[in-house]
Amino acid sequence: PFGLYHCVNSGATTWVTIARTLAGLLGKDADRAVEGVPFASLIAPAPRPQYPALSNARLAAAGVTMPPWTDALARAVARMPPA
Repeated sequence: PFGLYHCVNSGATTWVTIARTLAGLLGKDADRAVEGVPFASLIAPAPRPQYPALSNARLAAAGVTMPPWTDALARAVARMPPA
């Protein structure tokens, strides 16, 4: 069907959760490696939405299932060359 579709991994997260998950995948102590910053304390040149997650519900309704973002991040880390 015609319309706007967001092709994004399933699930919602925050930048700090992505960073902590990435730190864990890289074998780092996620709680020590990443410090969260409250959204309200950020200074941005333009207003930002409080909840900017995209929905892939229309894509799912069309029969396309996207994997969770955690799986995509793990696959990306697995493809990284050794440090």
